[in-house]
Amino acid sequence: MMEMNMEKYLGEKGLFAENLPFFEFRSQQLDLAQKIWDRIQSENGGIMAFEAPTGLGKTFAVLVPAILWAIENDKKILFLTATIPLQEQLYFKDIPQVLHVLDVELKYGLLKGRGNYACLRRAENLYSEGLLSFGDHGDASGLIRSWVAQTSTGDLSELPLSLNHPSRGMINSVQKKCLGSNCPRRNECFVTRAIQRAKKWDLIVSNYHLYFAYVLGGKNEFPVNPDLIICDEAHRVDESFRSVSSKSVSKEDFENLFSKSNYPFLSGVVDNYGGITEFTELYNQLGSGTGLFFEKIARGLKEGQVYKKLDGYSLDLYLKIKEDYEKIKKILFPLTRAIIDKEDTEDKDSLRFLAWQNELDDLFNDLAFCAVANRYPEWAYWEENNGLHASPTVCSDLIQEVFASSASALIAVSATLTVDNSFAFWINETGIVPDTKGMYSSPFDLEKQMEIWIADVGLKVIDKGYDNYVARVMETLTENNGGHTLILVSSKRLLEILKKHFRKKERSYDVLVQGELPRTILLDRFRTSESSVLIGTVSFREGVDIPGEKLTQVIIDRIPFPHPKDPVVEARNDYEGKRAFVDVTLPRAKMRLKQASGRLIRKKNDWGRVVILDGRIIERKDWQILQSLPRVKIRKISINDTGVAG
Repeated sequence: MMEMNMEKYLGEKGLFAENLPFFEFRSQQLDLAQKIWDRIQSENGGIMAFEAPTGLGKTFAVLVPAILWAIENDKKILFLTATIPLQEQLYFKDIPQVLHVLDVELKYGLLKGRGNYACLRRAENLYSEGLLSFGDHGDASGLIRSWVAQTSTGDLSELPLSLNHPSRGMINSVQKKCLGSNCPRRNECFVTRAIQRAKKWDLIVSNYHLYFAYVLGGKNEFPVNPDLIICDEAHRVDESFRSVSSKSVSKEDFENLFSKSNYPFLSGVVDNYGGITEFTELYNQLGSGTGLFFEKIARGLKEGQVYKKLDGYSLDLYLKIKEDYEKIKKILFPLTRAIIDKEDTEDKDSLRFLAWQNELDDLFNDLAFCAVANRYPEWAYWEENNGLHASPTVCSDLIQEVFASSASALIAVSATLTVDNSFAFWINETGIVPDTKGMYSSPFDLEKQMEIWIADVGLKVIDKGYDNYVARVMETLTENNGGHTLILVSSKRLLEILKKHFRKKERSYDVLVQGELPRTILLDRFRTSESSVLIGTVSFREGVDIPGEKLTQVIIDRIPFPHPKDPVVEARNDYEGKRAFVDVTLPRAKMRLKQASGRLIRKKNDWGRVVILDGRIIERKDWQILQSLPRVKIRKISINDTGVAG
């Protein structure tokens, strides 16, 4: 075991202090880096979990020992994050800075999910029969054609079209439409090229969604076999796994699959290979059968309603669909083999036929899983938007299995991993059992920098007038603060009411609302405007970094308990029984409240207050919610009948 003192790098007079003007020494950062170095140097590596609060500098604390260890021992690192913006920050900023200060070289790169790359075959289909117009006389299609011919990566972030342009969804690489080894453009595939490049890197930056999608897709292991996995924002592990493993299938999916526009090329391929008389009949039967099935589901189940099993008539409809599916697969099998065995085919209709069959198989597999519904309450099943959906309620065993043989060492780090000073909830939800754990205090003087105000609005969320009353209270608090406020609400309904409320007259500050602009643009405007109020929901509880006087107040509408009728929550409650609230609901709410309150203090000179409009935080002492919040001055405020805080 090689001994090394991290003080040489992250100490008060270390390399980072000497070479980075913005660097501030943190004793917690140094201690974390040393613990990681000492642990990964041991023969077993093991599993580490650390809660590192905002401002500690956890990214450098993890990267410095990990990179030095990888270079010294010729090892590979997989750095997983929750979102692409975090990936890009690592790739474009953090890793280059670390390598520069350490004065070392390391091959590294960014590997995104396949949906972030263009599919050459799909892009070619977009413009092969004349430029498809999106109300622009074919300009976008022409631009795509030119870009595809020039790009070396196929990364759609480089495509000079708006992020919500409809063409992006028509040319991105989608697993269900991928022909794999049968694709005529397989040797030029951007996804394959990205994976091949990644195999040559020593440090791969990726995200949970791609990692889990790859493993759950039947490929068993990630394209790169790492020696060390770093899980950043590790509180998102179970949520990411649940998102990837969820299944859904809709009436629209089957309408597109069995559309009138698809039939001509499908029947043409069938005729070219000798013709199959039953094909047309089965094609029509599957189209009408799936349509009737989803119409019956929509009539029998309410939007968002959980079901433990489908009614008898719906199941009979499904069994008839299954029978027709098996028939069409059987009669098409010889044709499919003939197409696959035909070498160097350039017949686009035949290739589209293979893609159609792949999509048929994937849709039917998802339909079968959702229709049979035999794993409740380990899985939740519900109807929504003319479709059936299924999601696992408990992921710990599956996550544990994924990581068990992935690497010799794993580091999980986040600003919020504990509840009530314990890792127990996170361990229970992820199945990741660390043999080394650490909790660090904030590097800031929070007692001097912030306060927490608690107000009881006197109404329940379900009471008439709750939303409008809360809106008036939030308006008053924001006006009194001159803007400089982040408002976090628990429902889109309240978000819409607040939007109308704050826009009813001119303000001395800008009013920014989630959904009106991309997240990055909203945050940039918050940082650059003289004063703003930003109104957002769940996704703005984390990843918002607005230091200084731009943000001096965070208002939270209530304890972020999940809606009891959320399908996954409802199934989880049935799974856990009487202990559901204490073991799952309450700890998760505490963790989310902790994340939300962490938006306020980002630097040592920041100051302000967090205002929570929920008196239960103080009244329900048995919930012990205050113990999960920063140890700062708690001020209980009253609100008069006009909604004025006093």
